[in-house]
Amino acid sequence: MCYTSKIYNKMINELKRLPIKELEQIGFKERDLIQNRNLLVNLLSGKRSELLPIQFKTFDGKVQEQKVKLSLSSILRNDQTYGLKIHPIKKEFEKAEHLNTVQFNKLKNGGTIIKDMVDKQGDMTKHILQKDKQTNELLKVSINDFNFPLNKEELKKIKNNEAIKVNGKEILVDLSSSKGYTDLELKNKQSQDKIIESQKNKEAIKPGTVFKMSQKSGDYVIQNVSTSGKVSYNSTKDPSKIMESSIEDLSKVMDLKSENNAEQKINRSAGVQI
Repeated sequence: MCYTSKIYNKMINELKRLPIKELEQIGFKERDLIQNRNLLVNLLSGKRSELLPIQFKTFDGKVQEQKVKLSLSSILRNDQTYGLKIHPIKKEFEKAEHLNTVQFNKLKNGGTIIKDMVDKQGDMTKHILQKDKQTNELLKVSINDFNFPLNKEELKKIKNNEAIKVNGKEILVDLSSSKGYTDLELKNKQSQDKIIESQKNKEAIKPGTVFKMSQKSGDYVIQNVSTSGKVSYNSTKDPSKIMESSIEDLSKVMDLKSENNAEQKINRSAGVQI
């Protein structure tokens, strides 16, 4: 991984702002954060993380694990660190007081609402409202938090869950994403890459092939491929335990190569950036 000196220095300076004690209480050590670039960049740039497993102790001392999203408060505390916000998965989408029944049902069903609301500066501005697809939370962002202007036609498209074009990119505003949007061209490319990778994996499914379920998992070895499309394989750590899957299902989870993530910049000044 390689950062420019400017970005690297900014990241190091911002590390002291992290609520390390709170993060350690849910299973994250400082070295883990430094190694988890995506989480670190999302937190320090004022965004919400993707879903992450955390660990915590209950009142009776038992350790429990659940998936949540994390974010930092926008205001520094007296000790010059940001507060930690934990966003658990809610069982259902709850109706906020400022929503009428029509608005609530539209959001609940995955729609988008444009609504005049008071922003952080106390001014009445248009906000984009959506439901978080993973946590069932109500998400809202002022159009002033975008680092590009939105005209009436674009807001109408966003309201209808349609794509808009920004800086030559076709994007879909998606507040559930840590970026705040989905790059449709990149998404289509990733879909095509997955199809190509899946086909490559299918061709590699033969006795003796060594693979991983993920980059961090141990090695698995394919033992047999039946004429009906069933694949038997075992872990090198426990050869006696034979597992079975279809060629189609196994090809989706096999990891035969490492992935390189593009460099991400840190900027707490804007909520949604392209």
